[in-house]
Amino acid sequence: MPLGFGAPGWPLQPALPRLPDDNLSGTSGMEVDDRVSALEQRLQLQEDELAVLKAALADALRRLRACEEQGAALRARGTPKGRAPPRLGTTASGIPARLEG
Repeated sequence: MPLGFGAPGWPLQPALPRLPDDNLSGTSGMEVDDRVSALEQRLQLQEDELAVLKAALADALRRLRACEEQGAALRARGTPKGRAPPRLGTTASGIPARLEG
């Protein structure tokens, strides 16, 4: 018989973690309140950090969009009418740079 639930030495159900009883654990209500307060402060700090990260990402995306628009404008100005600019990674012959040679 393969080992698993119900096999000799294994319980029929997985053991669930036991929650401490506040009366028996020696933890006072004040210690619990302090812990809850510390966790609330930590949560607020993480929310603040997340807001800063979101703002930094939005700024980076705005800058990237501006660079792309500027590059597109420069390419449009420097390209003669009716002729497309060469694609990145290709040579004038149209063969990818890594394959030419």
